[in-house]
Order: sequence, then C-alpha cells, then structure tokens
Amino acid sequence: MSAMVKLLRTASSCQPKRRTRNQFIVRQQMLHSTRLWSSRKYSGEPLFPTKPSAYACFLSLMHRTEVVFLPKYGPLDGTTLLLPGMPVSEGVLPVIGQRLGEMDGTAALVTDLTRNKLRLIDELVLFTLQQVVEYNRPKVRITRREVTVREMVETADGMALMGDEFLTKRRVWRW
Repeated sequence: MSAMVKLLRTASSCQPKRRTRNQFIVRQQMLHSTRLWSSRKYSGEPLFPTKPSAYACFLSLMHRTEVVFLPKYGPLDGTTLLLPGMPVSEGVLPVIGQRLGEMDGTAALVTDLTRNKLRLIDELVLFTLQQVVEYNRPKVRITRREVTVREMVETADGMALMGDEFLTKRRVWRW
C-alpha cells in the first residue's frame, strides 16, 4: 500500500488584479526564471538566439520547467533552485550525448563525440550547474569553460573529460 503526503502552505500575492491561480503560477515561475537569468549571465555570453532577445528565449524555455514557489521576502529571498530540464543554450547545433561515469577509477563526463565528428573550427564549451548553499540559502551557480580536444580521452563510447569535478554527490537539503 502506498501513500502520498503533501505539505501545503498558504500563498498570497501583493500584485494588483491577480485574478486567477494561473496568473499567480506564471508570476512565480517568472520570478524564479529571472533570478536564474541573473545567475546565468555571469557565466559568459548567453548561448540563446538574440531575436527577440536571449533573455526572452531563456524565459520561454524556462516556461517548460517545473514551477517552484519561493517566498519573495524573508530568509529564502533570492533563492534559486536547479531544475530538471533547465536550459543553458538553444540553437541549431547537434546534441552531444553525455553521461557521468568513471574511467580508470576517475570520475568522468563521457560523451558520444568522436574525433571524426569534430571539425577544426568547432569550439567545445562545458557548462557546470551546481546547487550550493550560500548564507543559508540555496543558490544555483553556473560556470563555463572552454574545453580543448587535447583534454579529452578517447573511449569505446566516444570522448570523455576526466576529473573530480564530475564526482556525483548526493546531498539532502533541509529547511
């Protein structure tokens, strides 16, 4: 026998003319998305189409993610959460299959890239999204770094990046 338990709390909005629950949900999603954009912009030039704007494209893509309800004021003000399916880029480039794994006892990011699929003009950029706690608040930190083919190791599945940054750590957040 399985049971589902939900913890509920009241939600309110100081926005004038908040007529429907859907409008409230859209505002909550917009609030979180704009906070994430602020975090994201520190990782370099946005990799989203510029028409109508990179920001508008990001917000549109974030509309497909889960909605989180966070307080606007109080100890969790400014919180950002790492969400499944959160976009870091959008465009016409081919998708690179990837998974976290291990090679020779070292953590690795294994891709389906092969040397013959890469062209001399191709640039590889690694984005790392990390959920951290700063000043007792969960925050998403995004870093970006250029990757060279020389850094990668060839495997049976493709090419891989090796290093401790690819260790998987599970952490339970308690608030």
